[in-house]
Amino acid sequence: MHEIDLAERKKISIEILDNIHQLCQKHGIDYYIAYGTLLGAIRHKGFIPWDDDIDIWVPVDQFRRFIDVLESESKYTVKNHLTDNNWFHAFSKLSDDSTLLVKKDPNNFEHKQTPYGVAVDLFPLLNCEDSSHVKSLQNAYTTYTKLFLWERGFCKSTIKKIVFFCMSAIGLNSSFFHKRYVKQQFKDYPSKKVGFPLCVYPKKDIHDAASFQKELASFEGNEFFIPKGYDKILTALYGDYMTPPPPEKQVSGHDVFAYRLDD
Repeated sequence: MHEIDLAERKKISIEILDNIHQLCQKHGIDYYIAYGTLLGAIRHKGFIPWDDDIDIWVPVDQFRRFIDVLESESKYTVKNHLTDNNWFHAFSKLSDDSTLLVKKDPNNFEHKQTPYGVAVDLFPLLNCEDSSHVKSLQNAYTTYTKLFLWERGFCKSTIKKIVFFCMSAIGLNSSFFHKRYVKQQFKDYPSKKVGFPLCVYPKKDIHDAASFQKELASFEGNEFFIPKGYDKILTALYGDYMTPPPPEKQVSGHDVFAYRLDD
């Protein structure tokens, strides 16, 4: 196993994204680059200089088929709630499992429990017009995550341990809320609002469905799909998105080492 640098990680991420693009084109599946990746495409024509990963959105009514295509045809590995009850991220990843990411804090439970490599993050565009559905989705995921961590010993409070014991005794464990989260995530109904209001931008990440028409944009010398309404979306998420933050805030939020696993 040997360490790889940021440039190599970005190169691998682009290769994964290109694989997604080719498979989506082949199977008629819509996707859009998302969040910081979308911002980078518009402001920098590529990665935000201090960023190091790639995010995409896929409409929720196409997401299961999208995952099925990746699992059957991609050379990379899907990791998510659908296949792993121990997966506690709110979203999925398509991982290059010839690599490994390790948190610089070796005690961080995320990489101790669910190791993965350089990856593209996959976000379903959930139906968000029904506010009660959005709240139920948020509650199910939050409860699942808390119970998952408590089950694995990351709860020091005696009161919380007693609460967890009582909930588990009547079947309200992490597995129960895991299944509820998945069910809520894929609830299908006519909606003029879509987004992913769960973990990163819970109040900002709800957008007009009409903004999600496809167009191509340049990203690191390649062309990938973005939503035509990117201006409204990025403004909702970041405000004055064309103005870079001050130098002291130009840092990655992903504090990791990356390794290539030797054959």
